Amino acid sequence: MRITSLYSLVNGQPITRTLAMVGYLSDYPPQVTDVHTKIVSGGSLGQSFVDHGFEVVKETVTLMNLPCGEGMGPLYEMMKLKERVPLAYHNYVLKVRKDSNWIPYAKVTEVHSPEHLTIQELAERLGEDDYFREEHPNTTSVTKDFHSFLQQFVVPNRANAAS
Repeated sequence: MRITSLYSLVNGQPITRTLAMVGYLSDYPPQVTDVHTKIVSGGSLGQSFVDHGFEVVKETVTLMNLPCGEGMGPLYEMMKLKERVPLAYHNYVLKVRKDSNWIPYAKVTEVHSPEHLTIQELAERLGEDDYFREEHPNTTSVTKDFHSFLQQFVVPNRANAAS
């Protein structure tokens, strides 16, 4: 798994615009190996594949507003958000191809600051206007899982970075 805070610097301070979590799928065919090596060394997921001549698609699994609430404090702090507002949540499978067959490469979850990308802007950008619903059927389970993820992976990493 790769966890990345995509941020911008404001007055020398990082402000998270997107928190991205990538779960790599296994058993890649040989044509993906070199690109995968570049990515796990810190390269951009999509751009690394494009640079190697692959097409890239994102197959949306879940597109919803992640409700604010208990457990979201660390992420709001990283995003420097004063108001507790819902965040755009996008979960998808990243697929690539160079020849005729699509290769599922990773499961990706991105949570966006509303100062970077609102759910409406994200839905428009993805062409997923019809798919997005204010109340997604999986909102409760997604929220619970995401809160657990923050507590398990993000909070400890922030504490270690501060010491």
